[in-house]
Amino acid sequence: MEVDEEENNDSISEEEEDSDREPNPKHCFITNLPDQLLLLILSFLPILDAINTSFLSTRWRYLWTLTTNLDFDQRLIVSPTEDFSKSRRLFASFVDRALLLHEGSEINRLRIWFNYDHELYESHLSSWIRFAILRNVKELDLQLEREWEDNDFYFWDMPFLFNPSVFIRDSVRVLKLCLPGLDPTPDMRFGSITTLHLKQIGLTERTIPDLLNFCPHLENLVLDHVGLYMAPLKIYSVKLKTLSIVNSIQMNGSVEIDAPNLLSFTCIRYLADDYLIKDVSSLVEAVIIFSLSNAFFQNWRKIVNALTHVRSLKVQSWWWMQHLQQTGEYSEEILPHKFRYLELETVLSKMELPGIARILRISPNLETMVLESDMVDQMVYMADNNASEESYTGDYLEKVFTGSPLYLKKLKITSFLATDNEIELVKYLLKYGVALEKIILVPYKTGLVSVSPEHLAERFQELQAFPRSSKDAEILLL
Repeated sequence: MEVDEEENNDSISEEEEDSDREPNPKHCFITNLPDQLLLLILSFLPILDAINTSFLSTRWRYLWTLTTNLDFDQRLIVSPTEDFSKSRRLFASFVDRALLLHEGSEINRLRIWFNYDHELYESHLSSWIRFAILRNVKELDLQLEREWEDNDFYFWDMPFLFNPSVFIRDSVRVLKLCLPGLDPTPDMRFGSITTLHLKQIGLTERTIPDLLNFCPHLENLVLDHVGLYMAPLKIYSVKLKTLSIVNSIQMNGSVEIDAPNLLSFTCIRYLADDYLIKDVSSLVEAVIIFSLSNAFFQNWRKIVNALTHVRSLKVQSWWWMQHLQQTGEYSEEILPHKFRYLELETVLSKMELPGIARILRISPNLETMVLESDMVDQMVYMADNNASEESYTGDYLEKVFTGSPLYLKKLKITSFLATDNEIELVKYLLKYGVALEKIILVPYKTGLVSVSPEHLAERFQELQAFPRSSKDAEILLL
């Protein structure tokens, strides 16, 4: 939706004549609801939609000015066809005026997504944050995105001119920052913060220890696209409960984690030279996704082997395939086998089927397995490395696919294409799954690979007719 300055002034003007018109009978029911309920409804709307309700009737004219959730997104307010400079100017003007007219005494959540130019709009940003702090904001979410060149990897070296001392306030519980160039200072003490989400921020050797000291009650930490150069990343905390490190770079350094009360750990494509997992004894769930490269295999093993007690795990089956190629067999030492829930990123190739079967064999507590397609990443790697689809078929596959009963209760295959490998795996579970209750097949629905409804129906009927060990087992095609 395109907004210019004249339209913006008209949309929130007290002299707007259209706001005096009587409500349509269709709106009478919602209009007669109590103010608190109407404000709750408005709190789920983007700010421009909330403001536009002022046209409904006199009852609605100023109601939006009392909402406790304010969500400003430049992409939704200003037309994407505008050039960067005009878009920033229109958006900043809109936010300034909306906050000026807002009359609520407290703010639960303020979110601002802005294609930020710190040299020109620093004063605007400062006033927006001061508004939130003065209104005792509970959640402050500042996403100051920038346009990066393809070779601009070192965004953390960018100077940040904004004075971080404005963040000092005991009311803030959740703080989400995408502020390139931000570096913690002793002024940045967040005594009340329990959740901290940092994105596109450069970290120094003292950054994380300082942040943990500045946030003594921190329970949830997310590091998204952060950069750390020539320094170890050390996370020592007895309060931390969830930790997520996503698409980040650790150049010439290691990562150390010592968090005895950590319950959830996510590590997705975090590049580091070494990993040291000291104490994560309370960990319940983990997501470990690496770039598919032999260079990271040993580090992957270090992390996964430290998660022997987790109950829920998401990984890539490719790593077990690598272990099979290196050792010729599967060892229980390569993975924790006490989990109850396992999600695998896989293409269900013939190379991976023996590994999946072996996982089922050595995981007596496993109740639910989800196989999620990651075709592009894994197929590209297999093609680049001339991986053969025939490597582990025949006698070896038959040997792995026999043996004692399986106790898996539920299998879900997303992006189901009804390939021979998928059908073979499902039949294997039907044959040996004595506790099997449900198999859910979700057909592949993007346009990259097509599968006819007739083919799906034919293979589904084939599976329905296949004998099964569990009389309670059912197969669902969604």
